[in-house]
Amino acid sequence: MSVRIVHGANEGRFTLAGQTVRSIAKSLRDAFNIPEDAQTFVGGAEVSGDHVVADGETVEFVRTLGHKGGLNDFWSEREVTEFFGASAIADMADMEIRPVNESVFTSQQINNYLSRLTKPGETQHKPSPLIVDLSSMTLTYYDQAPIEIEGSLIFKLLNRLNVRPRHYVRLDTLKRDVWEDEFIDDQTVNRTARRLRKKLEEMQVQGVQLKTQNGGWALIFSDS
Repeated sequence: MSVRIVHGANEGRFTLAGQTVRSIAKSLRDAFNIPEDAQTFVGGAEVSGDHVVADGETVEFVRTLGHKGGLNDFWSEREVTEFFGASAIADMADMEIRPVNESVFTSQQINNYLSRLTKPGETQHKPSPLIVDLSSMTLTYYDQAPIEIEGSLIFKLLNRLNVRPRHYVRLDTLKRDVWEDEFIDDQTVNRTARRLRKKLEEMQVQGVQLKTQNGGWALIFSDS
């Protein structure tokens, strides 16, 4: 068996079982652009550099600030406030949703927060019926059978849009969160989005559409 390594859009499987996290980070630092101060998670739990990785485990390197590692599996406090407002951290604490360490939330915690979020004068934010499961690499929509997916950039884009479905996300935000590069051109983003739309059609995910409006992209569901 192999070990799955993830950092940003970089992902691969390597025969690294029995090595420490520190050793793996050092050997893949240049190829995967892993920061020296990256936090490391194995199976969703933060580990130290001395942790010995076993066969079949997923090791994810996450930047301590700024952009998410992997496909939106973890959120820093800074990202939470950027996406949901300055009061989001306090609101989450009131809901007994606390970071897994001092500064990182899991995607499950974010989904829990969104499903319970209600603001005065607004309707409750509807959680996404689309589940992108990166541990099993499958896509599930309502009671449709799970569909196998690939670890590629289009699914990183899909996972980002699935954070706030029915909401059009601007290109500059997608550049930052998906590509981690604010200087790529708009055509690259739009071309990748069109590839994702075509892929969803090929996979026959009924009721899921990718639409563009005013220079942004959004996931739209048939029940929206």
